[in-house]
Amino acid sequence: MVSSVSFSNATIRYAPTSYQSRMGSSGHKSEGTDGYRELLSQVWRLRKEVSNMEEAMRAEVKLAGRGGKSAAQVASSDVLSISTAAAAATLRSREEVNTESGLNTSHATPSPAFEGASTSQATIGGAYDGSSGNDTLSFTVTKAGNVGGPNTGALGLLPADLELEVRDGAGELLDTLQFTEESVPDTEMALGNGLTVSFSAGSLELGDSFDLGVAHSVAGSAAIDEPMNGRGGDDANFDLGERVVDGSFEVNGVSIAVNASDSIREVLERITASAAGVSAAFDAGSDEVVLTHKTVGAAGNIVLSGDSSGFLAASKLSGAAQVDGEDNEFLAAIDTVGALSGLSSGTFYVEGQEFSIDTSVDSLSDILDSVNEAQLGVRAAYTGSRIVFTAEEAQNSFSLAEGTSGFFAAFGIEVGSFKPGELSGPASGVSRPGKSPGKVRSASQSIEKRFGALKERLQEFFGEELGGSASAKAMRKTLRSSMGSALRGVLRESLDLSASQVGQGTVDTGFGLVFNFDANGGNPFLDLRESEIFEGVRRNQGEVKEFLFGKKLGKEQQGFFAAVDAALAASQKSLALVAGESVGTLFVAYA
Repeated sequence: MVSSVSFSNATIRYAPTSYQSRMGSSGHKSEGTDGYRELLSQVWRLRKEVSNMEEAMRAEVKLAGRGGKSAAQVASSDVLSISTAAAAATLRSREEVNTESGLNTSHATPSPAFEGASTSQATIGGAYDGSSGNDTLSFTVTKAGNVGGPNTGALGLLPADLELEVRDGAGELLDTLQFTEESVPDTEMALGNGLTVSFSAGSLELGDSFDLGVAHSVAGSAAIDEPMNGRGGDDANFDLGERVVDGSFEVNGVSIAVNASDSIREVLERITASAAGVSAAFDAGSDEVVLTHKTVGAAGNIVLSGDSSGFLAASKLSGAAQVDGEDNEFLAAIDTVGALSGLSSGTFYVEGQEFSIDTSVDSLSDILDSVNEAQLGVRAAYTGSRIVFTAEEAQNSFSLAEGTSGFFAAFGIEVGSFKPGELSGPASGVSRPGKSPGKVRSASQSIEKRFGALKERLQEFFGEELGGSASAKAMRKTLRSSMGSALRGVLRESLDLSASQVGQGTVDTGFGLVFNFDANGGNPFLDLRESEIFEGVRRNQGEVKEFLFGKKLGKEQQGFFAAVDAALAASQKSLALVAGESVGTLFVAYA
């Protein structure tokens, strides 16, 4: 009896023999049966690998249909610049609040304490200029007395002279501070290094001193949580000479109260909470105060005036220029947008359908949306610089015609009928269904990677150099011929080849894959020419797609994966029967 299994245009037949014929006289299995079992396992693994390969390539290969034409597209020749996002007016400090931050200096404490019996408290201010580098300065009383009285001069009636010497860590004299008992307490005296010192009411005892560490390595910036009238390092760190006192200023006519003891943050929060319609914040990155109008659009303004506190000057807001807000012109009525002044109320046509424009009401967005909502197979879009009309399907044509609005003329859009693949106007950047360099590149890389791996696997499977029994080798040749027979039909249909062309021993796809169907030759079943893949795929997108996955136009046509799977499935079934209940001689009969 002869049994058979058919697939595509090839049939594998086997003629069974007796069970005893595969056993020796001692009842042991023959070497040939083990060879079939091994081959069956290899076919099963190969079929699984091809299935996984197909799944991966369906995700990676997204090519256009046969012909590979891109969708028709028309873009305006004139550049159109209108805003597509509204923005609020802003006003920033004209420069850093602390422009002296580049000095990178500091001093250790604003309120150093005397060692000794002196009761006057020293306060350090100003900004160290770094002239002594990193050092410890000493302040020593060289003439004693009482700051602010009572006098200790002649007969206790005249004010005594007071004096302190300031020396660096090496003992070098830097400054001599001289004043009298009648001097007003807390009066600042300038040192030569940029610092200031003042003394509260109290006594200065001869020989008493205090030390002050100074550094030339710590960066400075506005300290928005410190009191603006703080002393020493506990202040807002405004530029030298800037002073904030009790007072107020106005934002958009709304009075903002300022206390000298406020922090910058407190004043900014007061602005935000007011009825001025402005949010205030501090940008630590730029060391600037930022005011932003709460109403988005071109109508909002920020007006600062009437400052009696000094805050606007200290925060560098006085004299700052406003950055005007912007309306979303894409959503605004056409009559309000200067760049659209060439449009008039009236009509225009897409695919023969009339569309109306009322420039007093309609926005550019409204017009383009009306085209898209009509579902005519044409998409209208604004790219940020051009108006673009694109066919939704690569095989579709579409038409544009002018009406009474001057819509197309206003933007330099060509009118007429546009066929698949046709591009009018400059490149728009809008995706066109169909050809895509990115898709071609992705498909080429997928073919190179996936078929590169398959080539090695097939060569391993079909290679003449493999060991094993003669019958197992013969089975591999048979399977190679069977797969070749199935693939010839795929190549003929997908690449439009003649019967004589696919009947050759070698068939070149034109996109880097070459099949060698000569079962008796030493050539690999699949040859991969990597240098030809990208250009071949670019030229033959539809053919590549049909070759891989087949098509469904009337009678379904198998693709590469379906044909190979069918061949492997039939062989797998035949081998299972052969290696199981009976052993037969296999041969192929072509339909």
